[in-house]
Amino acid sequence: MAKDTLPTPPAHLPEALQKKWSSIYASALKQAQVDTPDNESAQRAAARREANKLLRVPKPENHEEAAALVEAFQSKAEDGWKIIAHGSRKISGVDHLAIVTADGQKHLYPVPTAKSSKNSPLDSK
Repeated sequence: MAKDTLPTPPAHLPEALQKKWSSIYASALKQAQVDTPDNESAQRAAARREANKLLRVPKPENHEEAAALVEAFQSKAEDGWKIIAHGSRKISGVDHLAIVTADGQKHLYPVPTAKSSKNSPLDSK
């Protein structure tokens, strides 16, 4: 397959990561051509799978980490590419932060509420 037929990397990635994605794809395609010489479709699929590993985003552990990703996305910071959508949902009366990471995974995190007054340092006096 000629270099000019390589697919376009995901547009939401920063330029440096787009170049890295293309490089990984090209390298994986060469290997796939050796592994499955008579199946161009399998070659392209294997190369895309390998390049898309770059898009994997570790699952945020809590609301705070998810909110930091949203902030990076909104401010177009370096890690802003890691999520492609965000919003809020109310589930059983509880507000949740909803995010979709670049690898297509959907996550929901309950929005923390103010600490109850019994945990307030003012109540210990």
